[in-house]
Amino acid sequence: DRVAPRAFPGPETAAVGRVEKIRESPAARTIRRDPGSGLTIQSTRLDLDANGRPGLERIESIDLVTGHGIHEQFSINDDDPLSASAEIFQCAVSRRGDWATEVRTRIRFTATPTQFRLEAELRVFDRDQPFFERQWDELLERDLV
Repeated sequence: DRVAPRAFPGPETAAVGRVEKIRESPAARTIRRDPGSGLTIQSTRLDLDANGRPGLERIESIDLVTGHGIHEQFSINDDDPLSASAEIFQCAVSRRGDWATEVRTRIRFTATPTQFRLEAELRVFDRDQPFFERQWDELLERDLV
């Protein structure tokens, strides 16, 4: 006597206007291994060009240019677990009329035998001029982790 669940109705969305690609930035994933040193680096780049600029699109109905990209890199040496590192860079851009903003973040995570280290950076630009910047460098006790 089980009653079948009722299906949810389809999602409601706003009408999608025309979106124009301004700058393409393809995705790429690489894994590099150096047999001599034992270093392995895995890198993933999504919607960022080689210079760290995101691909851009313009939403015509609201004349908004927007873009967001990310680059992740993970590395480790075969014989040294403490050589492991993770680094993530992101860039988000929004422009319309006479205003333009860009936010860049970078995070790097490493470890020592007794501590984790988190390094982070936030940079904000208004019309290509630095507006705000902050850096962090935090050590966290591993507590047997």
